[in-house]
Amino acid sequence: MKIRLTLCLTVLMAAAFELTGTFQLAGAMADEQPKVEDGFSSIFDGASLAGWTQKNGTATYRVEEGAIIGKTAKGSPNSFLCSDKQYGDFELRFDVKLYDNPLNSGVQIRSQTAPSNDPNTVGRVNGPQVEIEASGANGAESGYVYGEACGGWMTPDASRKPHKHFKDGEWNSYRVVAKGARIQTWINDQPVGDLTDEGKLKSHPKGFIGLQVHGVGNAGPFQVSWRNIRIKELSEDAAATEASGIDALAGKESPLKKGEVIAFFGDSITQAGAGNGGYCKLIADAIARQRPELEVRPIYAGISGHKVPDLQGRLDRDVISKQPTVVFIYIGINDVWHGANGTPKDRFDAGLRDLVKKISDAGATIVLATPSVIGEKTDGSNPHDALLEEYAEISRKVAQDTGTTLCDLRVAFIERLKEINPDNKERGLLTGDGVHLSAAGNQFVAEQTAQSIAAALKARK
Repeated sequence: MKIRLTLCLTVLMAAAFELTGTFQLAGAMADEQPKVEDGFSSIFDGASLAGWTQKNGTATYRVEEGAIIGKTAKGSPNSFLCSDKQYGDFELRFDVKLYDNPLNSGVQIRSQTAPSNDPNTVGRVNGPQVEIEASGANGAESGYVYGEACGGWMTPDASRKPHKHFKDGEWNSYRVVAKGARIQTWINDQPVGDLTDEGKLKSHPKGFIGLQVHGVGNAGPFQVSWRNIRIKELSEDAAATEASGIDALAGKESPLKKGEVIAFFGDSITQAGAGNGGYCKLIADAIARQRPELEVRPIYAGISGHKVPDLQGRLDRDVISKQPTVVFIYIGINDVWHGANGTPKDRFDAGLRDLVKKISDAGATIVLATPSVIGEKTDGSNPHDALLEEYAEISRKVAQDTGTTLCDLRVAFIERLKEINPDNKERGLLTGDGVHLSAAGNQFVAEQTAQSIAAALKARK
């Protein structure tokens, strides 16, 4: 029996080596693979290169410890390990690590191989590439988009500012959203690129995902590694829904009028939202970038620690005196969070109604947001969940009674967290501390806010 078991194990290990190029027991590999978010599918099984085909170059690709490792070869041109399946609109997530800083790499999206009618380029991989580059001492261009063998940089020169979001010698988390002509990128939850290129959409509407090992001449050998590669395909309807936020406000069909003044009115979340990467700034920058001719002016009116009575006290000075045409009110967290020093429910209700009336009387369009979260657990065990829901319901009722557009951030957060928080974490996803927004949270709130403002403007008489 012992001899037979040993023989069986030997055969299984040999089979594993033949398929994957490395000895890995199935149970061990399964333990190393993280949970895949709802709606996503893994396109690398963590154990083999099944579903992938190498194109161009002689660099080598192998699987070790749940990761694909690409290694340069002397004299080789750029090499690409390409998915057999093609994708159009999608959200792609993966981890990547550069073992050697001199190596430049990238991930191809919507890419193709050149047709056979040109003998000089036949079979050449071409298409958008999300850059992978070590930050070094001065920062680099990781996350920006390059047109591999199809015109060079797609991200404009003015937008390619060196940064250090990429952590040298460590695993880095990438997120890429491609929907229509727009390509957005994040590294370690920090927004990096936001590009719209109608020309590339026409020439490369769909294609494979490709893992690039850059040619290095006679240098090297150098290595780069990828793991946890997963993708969520966006149907036309889903893509439209995903794009209905900032695009709805800043895109070609924007309901904004020339000279609009948008006020963001709230507490520390909105105060931080005025900084780079903050939700207010993301919206303002998108409008300025996509519709500069509209000359839209933002007003940033968030102050840390403020509650509804504080907003009432400074409404005239910080908002109405600046003659806004749109006011987005995001308040309620501190009214609950501060406990005995918070705002009683009746005063919260009356205060919101007072704000809405005075802003409306001043002629501005209003969007009222519900308070979002104090803790990110999804099972209802955050200490303030029940009370926060009561205050959110007050905001909903005020919006309904006054005919004000509602941005229900509480519902949006709960639904999103159910998708991305399977481990029921208290913080660290859409927030850093359970309240204040992370980079991903700022992007999420920007999309929700912009969508609600667009809806309010379309309903404006």
